[in-house]
Amino acid sequence: MMRITPRRVSAPEHPVKPSPVGVLVAFSRLLATVTVPTQVLSHLMDTAAAHLDVGAVVLLGPRADDSTGVLMVRGLPEAVVGTPADEVDAALIDRLLEAAQGRCSAARVFPLVSGGGLYGSLLLLDGGGRPDPALDELAEVITDMAAVALDRGFQEAELQRTLAALKASREALLRGERLKVLGEMAAVVTHEVRNPLAAIGGALQILDRRLEAAAADRQIVRRVLERLAGLNSMITELLTYARPRELTVARVDLLALARDAVEGATSDAASAGVTFRVVGEPLLCRGDRAQLGGVVLNLVINAVQAMKGQGKVELTVRCPGDWAEVAVADTGPGVPEALRAQIFEPFFTTRGGGTGLGLAIARGVAERHGGQLVLADAADPGATFVLRLPTMG
Repeated sequence: MMRITPRRVSAPEHPVKPSPVGVLVAFSRLLATVTVPTQVLSHLMDTAAAHLDVGAVVLLGPRADDSTGVLMVRGLPEAVVGTPADEVDAALIDRLLEAAQGRCSAARVFPLVSGGGLYGSLLLLDGGGRPDPALDELAEVITDMAAVALDRGFQEAELQRTLAALKASREALLRGERLKVLGEMAAVVTHEVRNPLAAIGGALQILDRRLEAAAADRQIVRRVLERLAGLNSMITELLTYARPRELTVARVDLLALARDAVEGATSDAASAGVTFRVVGEPLLCRGDRAQLGGVVLNLVINAVQAMKGQGKVELTVRCPGDWAEVAVADTGPGVPEALRAQIFEPFFTTRGGGTGLGLAIARGVAERHGGQLVLADAADPGATFVLRLPTMG
């Protein structure tokens, strides 16, 4: 019987490099999974640095200020990123070779072109010796593949922007149709409901004055008057939403607006257990003081109600960038994630007896001022609503 002894096979001293075809297959798989331009470019740089046998790889392209510069590097100090490069000339090449500290001596350029658009250029800095024609062909192919992927990514991004704009237009059209119906209904409500309620309320007030102070019937009359006041308030909200008032624009100090809102909220007994704080400096914008004041007061009252009259409300007046902001933060339970997308919808409410129009009206006022009303991301317990308005500029 013959015994067979397995022979040990030693690993090669140098790992076997993948063939150009293998590199292309792997690169195409990477590009198939991404559409974000920065990820496409990052994969291009990594593949070029790993498989093209060069000392360094440099990517040139448009920067945020529309100038051309170094966007990414492999094999060079990161400090090179940002170097201006309006064109690929001898001065730029010399600066890059100097940054390589003697490891590279020449450069080759491969433009990123697809669909008639130039997205940038790939610079390969050679470490010496004659370039391999096969690797040059590989560089051209992966650069072309990356350019096509960039073209596809930008087209998809443009398509998404177009779809988002169409969705916003459709929602605006539907909202306009709803407002038209609400406007017609509001006219009916005003004529058929509000006017009779006013007459009933007036008669009850006369009856209230004629009754004895201790009469049991007087308490009934007053409860009915309270109910009528609540109904009138609901009708007023409906009319405000359906037929927004014209803006009376003037200079508005948002810090004074915030302080007025706190003063208005503290006059309500329901806020007796709430601590208020206003933070910030005077900040001017242009708007309708009465309507903007109503928005801030609505946010403060909502905060008090969310905390059931116990907690802290902080109003912060600030100017980050191009926006003037009033942020209203509370220490209440916050807004559940499932409801965050619905709270600005008209007639949506989680509070018994509410119309669900307060936040919808407030957002409408903000948008008519060219601003926004948003619910900030939940970082701490509670909720933070932010009114953003254009600055005076």
